[in-house]
Amino acid sequence: LNMSRQLATFARRMGDFEQLIIAIATNDFKRVNVLLRTAIKNGASINTITAQIIEAAQGIRSTKGFTKFEHDLSLLIYRIGGHSLLYSLNHALGLPSLRTINNAANFVKITPTFGPISAAEICANIQNVILKPRTLAGKTGKHGIVIMMDECAVEERCDYFPSANKIGGLCQKHSGGIPLTLQTYKSAMTIVNALHEGTVHFAKEMLVVAVRFGNEENIYPILVAPTCKMETAEDTVALYEMIISAWDDVARETCGVIRNFATDGDPNRRRAGYLLFCQEELPTSHPLYEILSNLKGLNLCTGKDLILQTIDWRHEIKRDSQLLGNCTLVRQPSGMTVDGRIINPFFLGETLNLLPDQDEKSVHRLLNPNDAQNVPTALGLVDAIIQLHDLKPPSSNVELATTLDSTRLLGYLFENFSHPFITPEASLSDQIQMLSTYAHLAFVLFREFRTDFMSNQLYGDTQTTAKNIVFSVAKQQLLDPNVKVNANEDGTDPVESHFGFMRMAGSHNSAMSYKQGVERNGWACDIQGVYSRWPQLHQESRRRRITRTSHKDHLNTSKWIADLLAGRCDLIDCWCLGEAEAIRILKLFSKLSPEKYDFHAILATSGVDFLRPWGNNIYPGLAADPDRSV
Repeated sequence: LNMSRQLATFARRMGDFEQLIIAIATNDFKRVNVLLRTAIKNGASINTITAQIIEAAQGIRSTKGFTKFEHDLSLLIYRIGGHSLLYSLNHALGLPSLRTINNAANFVKITPTFGPISAAEICANIQNVILKPRTLAGKTGKHGIVIMMDECAVEERCDYFPSANKIGGLCQKHSGGIPLTLQTYKSAMTIVNALHEGTVHFAKEMLVVAVRFGNEENIYPILVAPTCKMETAEDTVALYEMIISAWDDVARETCGVIRNFATDGDPNRRRAGYLLFCQEELPTSHPLYEILSNLKGLNLCTGKDLILQTIDWRHEIKRDSQLLGNCTLVRQPSGMTVDGRIINPFFLGETLNLLPDQDEKSVHRLLNPNDAQNVPTALGLVDAIIQLHDLKPPSSNVELATTLDSTRLLGYLFENFSHPFITPEASLSDQIQMLSTYAHLAFVLFREFRTDFMSNQLYGDTQTTAKNIVFSVAKQQLLDPNVKVNANEDGTDPVESHFGFMRMAGSHNSAMSYKQGVERNGWACDIQGVYSRWPQLHQESRRRRITRTSHKDHLNTSKWIADLLAGRCDLIDCWCLGEAEAIRILKLFSKLSPEKYDFHAILATSGVDFLRPWGNNIYPGLAADPDRSV
């Protein structure tokens, strides 16, 4: 009898489950998973769940509650596709509506700049963009802070900001004496007359200053200012000091100290960096001095709190708005003088043709690219020159055989500067050793051949990059040796990614006014926040993948396979190994006499280091002569 009852109960339950499956299969119902999750949580029976599914399909019952993923997905759809697309998907798939995400999300809003830049707006953005969101997310740890700066183009026109009742889009440098608040018709005419007289200008670009925490991928804009590109180095120094002061007042105690300022090689920012961040020698009492003082040739001058400036290494290899890299120098008719030999397109064209994987057409593309700013092409030329290491010239070409050593020397120079940033198999120790080799080689060649070898500005920029990376490793070893440090992360690439998100938010339309730029900066923060929480949603740019060498300019730490822990890098040992490698290369491929690369004797002279190759506190990077790498 009991067995019969159990079988009947089992058969009835099986029938209930079949009815549930049929109800799910035959009803076109959005978000059935939410209904099931809620019903199970409330202890509902199978029959009750089946009835609720049927009611939901008939529109009698609506499901409530959304997951964090659904909120973020709706936010992403709204920022990239707009309100209309979100409305359609809300009704088609049951995703959260705009009203729902407005109630649940904290949208990033940037405080715009009206008139000259002020500390108040920087502090307001630090509070709204960094402190509040990170506190809500539970990110309260201290980090080494990197301040990144770059510009993007904006349409030259004014905008009205209703919330402030002010006019925006006028250059911040010259709009200080003009009332930007629209109180009367006369206020508007004052602005119009100033524009006609040329005392104020429409902004040509939008300056974005952003904060990055350690090796985090996200950045946080703290200043979005319109600029006419007429600022001086002294203006930039004042801006740097204002940013440092605002950060120290608002965020230093909770977020950490500023480690460096990263730029793209802009001449004014370069000069400001020398003026502000090479003021004083590292104190002998500082814990870093014990290590860094043993790295002979390393410039030990820093700014307040050991803040340094760094230049994006990508801009030292490719042509950018202000700076051309090494590849452009060898493409010029004047070329680069290495060991007394002028290496220019004519010589390289003959030499590179001898490589097995090159022909006349491919060499012509490398030496005469359609886009001089194309990084993959620049890296392709670098790789081709590096391959000349192992080239055996025809025995009949005696002249080529005698001059090939200069090209090999150039190849080693390029290899030791580029490979630390684009080789995922390079450990942190390998990176420091290669940068040390580059610093020693460039020091010798620049002292000997001066600007015939490399422009003053480019030499200073590359040595500044190497110096900053060494300092960053040493600082991290003191702060926390179990944290990764990657030379590849040095620079402003995250800001360029941020600009990409801004274009995504504008339907991939790069044209925008200043007002739209301010809005899109906040939208870009929302987009990058969603992608950081749900990386599977982000379709990585093809140029950022590492399946081909042409994408190596956009690697990041997540793609690295070698050991990058700061505590496992012996800076003194790596620096000395780099010096030894430089001496080996110079002995093999240079005609210079040994005293030219007697580093012990040369660097024993007071005030001589890699940033000041002739001492007397003279920095080539501050030279006013034309930069022929531009």
